[in-house]
Amino acid sequence: MDVSFNEVMKSLSPGLVKTGCLQIESSFSAYDTVTLEKGFFFLLVINGTSSVNDIYHTYTLSARQLLVVTPSVQVRLTGKSEDFRCICLYIVPDYFDTLAVGQLAYNQVSSYIGNFRLPIFQLDKAQTEYLQKTMALFTPQLEKMQLYQDGAIRHLCSFLLLQIADILYKKNRDTSRFSGISSGYWYTTTASSTPSSSMPTS
Repeated sequence: MDVSFNEVMKSLSPGLVKTGCLQIESSFSAYDTVTLEKGFFFLLVINGTSSVNDIYHTYTLSARQLLVVTPSVQVRLTGKSEDFRCICLYIVPDYFDTLAVGQLAYNQVSSYIGNFRLPIFQLDKAQTEYLQKTMALFTPQLEKMQLYQDGAIRHLCSFLLLQIADILYKKNRDTSRFSGISSGYWYTTTASSTPSSSMPTS
């Protein structure tokens, strides 16, 4: 059975989706394929593995990896292992655009999208545990808040996006540092791990 991630979330907590975001922790074992599209998704793999593909490539997600999906991209989760489990935060695009710190997080993944690659990052144990705890704060309990629901959700989103932006900035900085320059050429790798080179611009 194939299903859209948005359909799963709306069936679980339709009220919170209307606020602009929703978090879900699941194995999606009931579905052969789960499609992520038309939104911002921050998917953290807790355990197991899953194949994920866009129109260009197929990747393997494993524990402690963070996948970021933007509204212009459609990806499909398939081939999930029996022990696969993830936690994912979905943010409505219009709501994301109202968050002052949203651009900071987007800037850290834009280079991947521009090069037709999915933004997938390997986190260390401490980063994974901290990020998982933050994402776990987005629960249906927020629906019960009366006066300050919007403010609480907005602050949670901002904190999470700043946390992600900081993690990815460090990852991107380290990647750039170890790409290095050899004999006057920049060396990079594509999704197929085939080395390529280009002359640096002056």
